[in-house]
Amino acid sequence: MRKQLRKTAFIVPYPFIPPKNGGHHAAFGFCEFLSRETEVICISTTNNEDSELFHLEKLFKDVITKYINPVVLYRILSSLKRHQVKWCITHQPFITLFILPFSRYLDTRFAIYVQNIEFQRFRSLNKIWWPLLYFIEWLTYKNADQLFFISPADYQETLSLFQLCPDQCSVVHYGTYLTKPPENKQHMRSTIVNKLHLDPQSKIILFFGPQTYAPNLEAVQIIRDQIYPVLESKAPFPYEILICGGGMPTDQLRSFESYANLHYLGFVEDIEAYITAADMMINPILAGGGVKTKIIESIAASTSVISFQTGATGMDFSVTGEKLITVADHDIHAFVDHMIEVGQRGYVPTPEAFYETYFWGHAIQPALALLEGSR
Repeated sequence: MRKQLRKTAFIVPYPFIPPKNGGHHAAFGFCEFLSRETEVICISTTNNEDSELFHLEKLFKDVITKYINPVVLYRILSSLKRHQVKWCITHQPFITLFILPFSRYLDTRFAIYVQNIEFQRFRSLNKIWWPLLYFIEWLTYKNADQLFFISPADYQETLSLFQLCPDQCSVVHYGTYLTKPPENKQHMRSTIVNKLHLDPQSKIILFFGPQTYAPNLEAVQIIRDQIYPVLESKAPFPYEILICGGGMPTDQLRSFESYANLHYLGFVEDIEAYITAADMMINPILAGGGVKTKIIESIAASTSVISFQTGATGMDFSVTGEKLITVADHDIHAFVDHMIEVGQRGYVPTPEAFYETYFWGHAIQPALALLEGSR
């Protein structure tokens, strides 16, 4: 039963329905579970599909000028006023910078759901405009009423980077829909084995993520050029490596043809089935920022994860147990050794504490507590 709270707006300034990547899933899950507890108006772009799970207003087009277009500003402010919104939560600091100076006229308070420290992410990608992003984040974070961080690591780091008040900040984890290990793991494995005509005795090793994102493409190249040759020489068991995620550059596609047990599958609609079916997910990510949501999704499906340390940044290691193994960046032989260890030890269930932390219904409680306190 819904609590009687004042209305809340959640602004997602890009298409996220249906969700296709970690950022989309973060916005969708946050909005869905918040809507289960209170009345939420989600404001987003016109190229979203409709949702039956929450109220969606498609107020502006998905073009870069949305961040400076006065018509967009007018439509957003009008919606906030019409719905008498007490709290407005944004999924980006950039749209907040546009709206914040005018929100005070509406008696609306602003929070930001921080998925990444953006300037660090773009600096790690060698983008020359990262100082501009630092200034935008500093300005918006200083002036927002509340910040929700997707990980404890980002929370602690941002306090220092931007000299923020701890009372202004809290952690709202990226969530999972699962509350316990899936019971259909073996069935999903059989389904994928039959679908792809794999050897039932082979270990299924998975990596997934859009190849249009440079750190994911780099990770695939590391799998193909560095991890695969070492695994091929060491593995005491048969295995199949599956790479899922659309956008692979054409000049890279042919390189997979010479590998018998390394498969690029492109974008798959039922990625959850592959995650559940896999014996392990490997995450040789060396750049980017924020929590790698693929790790949370994999552990939730009770699939073990081997990751470079950079790729596991932001995870709460106190609740992952044996399901998450981290390796020093670039240490390929140690990475492969842990893959073999996971393959040989057999199934280990995800700890109950993981779901207590990362289930969406638990994860959004800090946000709900803030809204309840402002009734």
